[in-house]
Amino acid sequence: MFERFTDGARQVIVHAQEAARQLNHNYIGTEHILLGLLWDSAEMSAEVLSSFGLTVETVMQKVVELVGRGEGSLAGQVPFTPAAKKTLELSLREALALGHNTIWSGHLLLGQLRVEEGVAMRILLDAGIPLEEVRTQLVERLAALAPEDVRGPVSPRTVPPSNFGFSVEPDAQLRRLLMAAGGLALSQDRQEISLADLVAVLRAVPEARRLLDAGPE
Repeated sequence: MFERFTDGARQVIVHAQEAARQLNHNYIGTEHILLGLLWDSAEMSAEVLSSFGLTVETVMQKVVELVGRGEGSLAGQVPFTPAAKKTLELSLREALALGHNTIWSGHLLLGQLRVEEGVAMRILLDAGIPLEEVRTQLVERLAALAPEDVRGPVSPRTVPPSNFGFSVEPDAQLRRLLMAAGGLALSQDRQEISLADLVAVLRAVPEARRLLDAGPE
């Protein structure tokens, strides 16, 4: 999934990890991702959030107030909480819904806005942030991106040539379905896509659902 992140989106995650370490937290939660979204003032997510008065300093202060600081220094990899993983999954879904193959910081913030559980949502609500207005601004900015900026460098994996002398690859629609199935697996802390994931995603698409319900001819 992270290979589809833009440099800016990757930096959001890097800064979220750094925020967790600064607070001596042994996890990366939605509050740390929110801090990461604000860290770089030039990023789309930071521009939108700061326009409503949010800053790294005010959010950091609120995080300390709500959950406090940990004790001692941390070493090694810091795991994501279930709510933080859900944020990542939903950011992928938001990107795919807009027809984008890359995930920007704006997609991450859209995903964050859909996670009702977690400290980040409490901070946003306590600050009186108009969530629908934030979402509207993000969608407008993301929709205005140039096609070459959201197409991404990821190319479909080609199936090795068969004995028949040809190769096949998934079309754009199937790639989007596979990525959505991957997001579903990730949300359940799994690293492989199962047939059940793909069926669940297909049933969310009316045309595909009709084919599944009809069964083989």
